[in-house]
Amino acid sequence: MPASTSTVAGLGVCTALAVTLVVTPAGPATAAAPGHAGPPEQVAAAAAAPATAASDLPRDTAFTAAVTSIDHGLGVVRLSGTAPAGSSVEIGADVVAPVSAEAGTDGQWTATVHCRSGERVLTVTSAATGEVVELPVDLLVLTPPGMIATVDGIARTIALEGTGYPRAHFVIEDDGVVVGETDADDTGAWAVTLRDLAFGRHHIAAWQYFDGTHNGGVDEVYTVSGNAVVAETSASRQTERIVLSGRAAAGTILTFADRNGPVAGPDGHPLTVAVDASTAWTATLPIPADARFETVTVTTRDGDVELGTTDAHVTVPLRLTATAEERADGTVRLAGTGEIGGEVVLEDETGEPVTGTSGAPVSTTIGRSWSIVMPRRALPATGVVAQQRVDGVDQGTVRLALSALPGGPEQPEQPGPAGPGDAGGPGSAGGPGAPTATDRAGGHDGAAATTTGAVARSGPRALAFTGAEIGSAATASAALLLAGGAVLLTGAVRRRRRGVTSD
Repeated sequence: MPASTSTVAGLGVCTALAVTLVVTPAGPATAAAPGHAGPPEQVAAAAAAPATAASDLPRDTAFTAAVTSIDHGLGVVRLSGTAPAGSSVEIGADVVAPVSAEAGTDGQWTATVHCRSGERVLTVTSAATGEVVELPVDLLVLTPPGMIATVDGIARTIALEGTGYPRAHFVIEDDGVVVGETDADDTGAWAVTLRDLAFGRHHIAAWQYFDGTHNGGVDEVYTVSGNAVVAETSASRQTERIVLSGRAAAGTILTFADRNGPVAGPDGHPLTVAVDASTAWTATLPIPADARFETVTVTTRDGDVELGTTDAHVTVPLRLTATAEERADGTVRLAGTGEIGGEVVLEDETGEPVTGTSGAPVSTTIGRSWSIVMPRRALPATGVVAQQRVDGVDQGTVRLALSALPGGPEQPEQPGPAGPGDAGGPGSAGGPGAPTATDRAGGHDGAAATTTGAVARSGPRALAFTGAEIGSAATASAALLLAGGAVLLTGAVRRRRRGVTSD
């Protein structure tokens, strides 16, 4: 007769048990033994069959035996069956130690035996009838299940991927509470994603079930962090602002602090950013005075609870400086400092580039300093704007007012004296670096970082190399010539007197 089947309580699914029967004396005995590849809903569990009162059992109750479950790791095999009420059954053969069991008044019996790993055959003998049932079992040496987790503190999820026994059932627990179940496929692969998790520590366990019982598992502790993620940082000398952007958990509040303490918003109160359902955020902060390598600390809060902090490191470009020296030879030397490797481009007040004799925009690369020498008549009438660009971004401007254009023909460009790191003329580099450009609205009226540079002018009669007045220099030269003539005259008179005396 076929073995009875049931679902093991608490597992949800169990594995099929194959049936093998050998009876020594003839009699109506049946047996069932476990396989390892059957569908989980077909686990045989004779002990779970509906109980029958002893008064309702015929005195010739059939003798049956079946394997209920196999715990492969512990080598424990559980059996159950029926026999005449009050009679005993003996389990032996490939067991660590023989075991006996007695049928109850309802004719049901159960037993647990220990076996070594490998293919084994258990014998179950009825003392009442002498019948013998052989139950083949295969105790496996299992590889522990595997589990890899991807924790997303922003989405508050833990995505689990694992391996186990093919078609095994997995029960997932979080701190001892069942939060999910799944079945492994034919290769043993399984996956579960836990969602809407609380911030903090989570002890995740994945328990494996097949052959009617628990057969191994894996557990690990993970932390769902609420810290904001800073994905991008930038600093602009054009706007004198630092911009941070990234992701944070929806519903959290972000605050910011730099070396001077909490960063204030336009209203004078600490700057805060409320993260919406998109989890994306952006914050704009002022650049502190004399900032170069700046650290901004982003603090994430869930209500009144601080979830953690994240440090954002920002490199602030050096501020552009510029001066203009108008020379007596009709040229203007523009010079200053800025971000090493950046580029200085000359523009007019509308943002149009100043071009040289070749028609190309006038620019130079910034080394330890920069300089450009241009004919005054080649520059805009009222002044010139020096625009700094670093890595393709406009990084501040300096306006330089110039004197009115003098009359007369335009003079050719003159290279200026180049100090260390200076450029020798328009378009020539004053040091190492890679010049780039950026998007910017035309003109300079709205440039927050625009400053005014100093302009030095030589007088109309000044010498180009010293700046001394010509009249003063001529007077000094005449005095030197008169003094020299007096010395020569005095010498001649003395020689003549010595000649007269000797005669």
